[in-house]
Amino acid sequence: MRSDDINRNIEFQAWLVILCAVAMLFLIGTAQAADDWSTTDKALAGAALTTTLADWSQTRYIARHPDQYRELNPTLPDHPTSGQVNAHFAGSILVGGLIANWLPSDYRKWFLGGVTVIELSAVAHNRSIGIQMRF
Repeated sequence: MRSDDINRNIEFQAWLVILCAVAMLFLIGTAQAADDWSTTDKALAGAALTTTLADWSQTRYIARHPDQYRELNPTLPDHPTSGQVNAHFAGSILVGGLIANWLPSDYRKWFLGGVTVIELSAVAHNRSIGIQMRF
């Protein structure tokens, strides 16, 4: 791959991450929610988004190192491509934001807390076996 292609790919990936983060914030702020978003809801959404972005970064690292690692997420192949990883996480962030917005506040807290715990567990496991966070 030429360096121009690599730079364009990195730039595209950076914009994709920014787009997902902005979309999540937009969904939190403007969509018709089942209940208003409390400060706790917003903090949990931020934690869920942050840990999901960390997992996304690590999963992209796995995709670039198929000879060293395999993906354990059952919704992805053992050796996903970067495109599969990007589509999976972009979709997960958007769908997760829609679900969180649709849920009543009490259930929203449980949902976002659960997402955060699951993602944090994955990130901690990945880190323990040497998987780096790099987009």
